[in-house]
Amino acid sequence: MFAIQEESLAMQELKEEIPPLFQDPYLKDVSGVYFDPVDVSMELTVAPPEKKKIAYIMVFDNVNWQPVHWGKIEGKKATFTQMAKECMYIVMYYHNQQFYPASVPFYISSDGRITLKNADPEKKETLSLFSRYPDFGMILHARRMEHGEFQGADNPEFTNAEVFYRIENPPPFSYQHVPVKNEKKFRYIRYMGGRNSFANIAELEFYKHDKGELRKLSGRIIGTPGSCWDNPATTREKVFDGDRFTFFDAPDADSCWVGLDLGVAQPIAEIRFLPRHPSHHLHTGDTYELFYWDKTWLSLGKKIGEEWTVTYEEVPQNALFLLYNHSKREEERIFTYEKGTQIWW
Repeated sequence: MFAIQEESLAMQELKEEIPPLFQDPYLKDVSGVYFDPVDVSMELTVAPPEKKKIAYIMVFDNVNWQPVHWGKIEGKKATFTQMAKECMYIVMYYHNQQFYPASVPFYISSDGRITLKNADPEKKETLSLFSRYPDFGMILHARRMEHGEFQGADNPEFTNAEVFYRIENPPPFSYQHVPVKNEKKFRYIRYMGGRNSFANIAELEFYKHDKGELRKLSGRIIGTPGSCWDNPATTREKVFDGDRFTFFDAPDADSCWVGLDLGVAQPIAEIRFLPRHPSHHLHTGDTYELFYWDKTWLSLGKKIGEEWTVTYEEVPQNALFLLYNHSKREEERIFTYEKGTQIWW
């Protein structure tokens, strides 16, 4: 604001240090203009380094806890006004230019209820982790495969093509194995993208039975030429390059496809395909370290990623977690683990 705000923290009569953010007397809280806020009163379960009148409510910025508001301490509680719902918070004290925990982490649900995330070392669970950061395009990527079809034909135009399998629902972000019951032989096989899909797919494999085992088929790559925005990294060839992190992104939203010319007609016994997946999935062979919060970040040890996942056993329940990748510097995001799923905050 252009005028000094009398209600700002900088204008309060205090005899304790305050963080740099709140030293500006021109700050005004206008949260209520932008969303439906809620006032929060939080119990302070950890004693301060020395007596304090003010506590700070914090959010995690992918690196550290950062203050977003302040509240006066009354007894063993602090109240914070106009807080956003559906966020994860923690309350801290400020002392000697550092923050110290005052509460356990907690989140505010859409109806204003508070849920504490207080790690319970007496109750353990197993975590199977697939990502270290939310990918906000994951729902879009999965939905783009809805109504996609795997087809076979005896001609390159796929006239009167026969459908092996049709994707009715968004598939999981892992290799999908689909048995084929059609006993005919086909020279031309393909994945035809559904409507508004750009034929997005990461990997595609076709198999036939050979002496009681499944053998992967190979052939000349065929399909819609080019790519969206003429990006050479997302052409049809990427579907058969064995790299799970590349994918086909067709030049048009509809009527695009990718497949193989097998040279001669072959029986198709199984299809394996991998959806275009979140870019923040775990990498096989990378070294990860899982932390949980209990007044500070405590390590649960390092693990090597295997088949896009890393599993930790004997993990405290009801905790707030953070997963680091030591093999390469990447973004990380705090999460909880609920009903076998990572929930991001």
